[in-house]
Amino acid sequence: MSSFLQESDRRDSWYEEYYTYQRQPLHPAPTHINTPQLSLNLPQLTFEKLKQKYSQFWQEDSKYFNGGETNAITSLSSANATLDSFLQNRYQGYHWKLSRPWLAQKGATSHLSPHIAFGTISTRQVYQSTKARAAELANQPKAEFSLKAFRVSEA
Repeated sequence: MSSFLQESDRRDSWYEEYYTYQRQPLHPAPTHINTPQLSLNLPQLTFEKLKQKYSQFWQEDSKYFNGGETNAITSLSSANATLDSFLQNRYQGYHWKLSRPWLAQKGATSHLSPHIAFGTISTRQVYQSTKARAAELANQPKAEFSLKAFRVSEA
């Protein structure tokens, strides 16, 4: 919320609350999600009918965004995981590529927005992994600067 709507200037406390939250332990993924049993009398659309109806979308060979947790975080089965690939090499020059949208398709950005938006990766995971990678690269000022620009420097 913008500062003119707030009763007092809380920027300093907001930063502290934000980083306190980001430093908390990661939540484990749920093993079961309770959902209500619904009985709706709706016509069922089969997968074949769905493919037929939206056939123009099925003709694409490549996908810009692959969902799922294994594509969002480092995993043994996914060598090209989004976060891992960003932290291993695509972070380089992030601080200046950030404001050049035409470079986005070439891997200049993290490509984590859909993963964060759909909840397949948490901001804590991104923050803590990025901070750990920056610590590994502490003797490389340009690398550390790029990762700090991505992570947003701590107060």
